[in-house]
Amino acid sequence: MKAGIVVLGHGSRASVGEANKVTFQITDLVKEKAGSDLVETAIMNRQSGLQSLGEATKRLLGRGATQIIVVPMFLANGMHIQADIPEEIEGLRQMYPQVPITMAAHIGPDPRIADILLERVREVQFITDPETIEHRSMELIAPYLAGLNLDEAATKVYSRIIHAAGDPDYANHIKIHPQAIAVGCKALRQGRPVFCDVEMVRTGINKRRLAEYGGQVHCLIGDEEVARQAKSSGITRAMAAMRTFGQDLDGAVVAIGNAPTALFEILRLMAETPVRPALIVGVPVGFVGASESKELLASSSPVPYITIQGNKGGSPIAAATLNALLYMPEPI
Repeated sequence: MKAGIVVLGHGSRASVGEANKVTFQITDLVKEKAGSDLVETAIMNRQSGLQSLGEATKRLLGRGATQIIVVPMFLANGMHIQADIPEEIEGLRQMYPQVPITMAAHIGPDPRIADILLERVREVQFITDPETIEHRSMELIAPYLAGLNLDEAATKVYSRIIHAAGDPDYANHIKIHPQAIAVGCKALRQGRPVFCDVEMVRTGINKRRLAEYGGQVHCLIGDEEVARQAKSSGITRAMAAMRTFGQDLDGAVVAIGNAPTALFEILRLMAETPVRPALIVGVPVGFVGASESKELLASSSPVPYITIQGNKGGSPIAAATLNALLYMPEPI
């Protein structure tokens, strides 16, 4: 027999028709899971102005159904289940005596309802354990990385960046030099210094973990002498800070999260001097110079780099990238 299914909801009056949409949405899910088009929605409430059980039955029979199964989307065994629906079905049986019309059981105290309710509780329940928060975050991020063919190390970097940004779209903009992760991890484990453009980047880097390797984080954006040099030269403090670091940048890790001018200055130093950082994390954010500085980094840097193409980026992203390298399991 060719079974037609009627998903029967209680419904609401037409003035609150939005409330009836859920019944139709569930009907669509049933249709998809059943792999059949012989599924219709019916609404008990006549004030809804929507399809009745009789109308749904007629439509299914007209489309070739030879059997009708009415599935009441009701939790409790109330009057609709005990009397109203059976009476209406009996009337349909008299109208279509050759068609078996059956009423399935109502939902009732199904354990699967408890599972759904507990899942809803977990969705709003505060998680206070930091490791649990991080683990759950990485689970939620993982589907956005599927299909990118990332190795384990790159996956960790991508995940940290997306976690810091709260924006899965970053997966489409991250650009990692093939040697960047290995070179960066090696430099950090050798205790090489980290030089930043702004204090926010310095603050976000795990200095305790870095200190375990003998490394330190340096930032001169607030230095008075740097401020004087910037004013006298007509350049930004971030540029003046990079110039002050100068030769110390050689073999170090550079993290630029805020100032495109700092990244431009690093690229100029590499073009005009023998200074070669081990790794550049260049992720300045903004609309003036940010995208251009990162494009230049990707196209001309003589050293490995990690960057974010376009206007996206920022100090939290720079710090998260460095922390991803610091947390990377050995060996890498």
